[in-house]
Amino acid sequence: MAVPVEVAGLTSKERGCRARTSRRSRSIPPFYNSAESIAEEDAGVVVEVIGRSVELGANERNLRGPRKKEEGLSDLKITAGPYEFVARWEREKSPETCEAFERLLPYRQRIIHVRWSGESCWIPLGNFDLGVGFEDATSYPAPGEILLYPGGYSETEILLPYGGTQFASKLGQLAGNHFLTVTGGRENLRPLGEMTLWEGAQDIVFEKV
Repeated sequence: MAVPVEVAGLTSKERGCRARTSRRSRSIPPFYNSAESIAEEDAGVVVEVIGRSVELGANERNLRGPRKKEEGLSDLKITAGPYEFVARWEREKSPETCEAFERLLPYRQRIIHVRWSGESCWIPLGNFDLGVGFEDATSYPAPGEILLYPGGYSETEILLPYGGTQFASKLGQLAGNHFLTVTGGRENLRPLGEMTLWEGAQDIVFEKV
């Protein structure tokens, strides 16, 4: 193991510099420039890059550049009954549905509890045509994953699940476009659903933040 050695005749400042013993020099590989040097010690290999300073921790994060702000987490405000929610568009998954619904904002309706789909609320829209087809359609949305059924086998509708849901109608299982996801106020999804179940229809408003 290498041991620091006192060298006679040096000033105290010079003696403060680290001395190395058992050093074996080697040639510099062609992919290193002249500002770099490589040294080996008995305890391992130490690579010294002169003229470069790489600090870990906070400076390491600086090397990656500033962290980008997450976008789209609160694109929309939803007020339903006494509760407020924020939601983001699912533009990558359902671009046409998002664009069509955005043109309706601010959008005011009434929600009621579903009859066939489990723990969810819905907005029945009859023969209303948004002019979109199926995109990223699912029958099993998670709580807060808002679906639009564009019509066809059953009437057009918007589904707002607050618990276990299998999207269906009296004609059978349906699939709707996942175009919005609730990101704020999720703890009030179930209270809203239960209020709608026991107290009846509630006002709902979709509007831009």
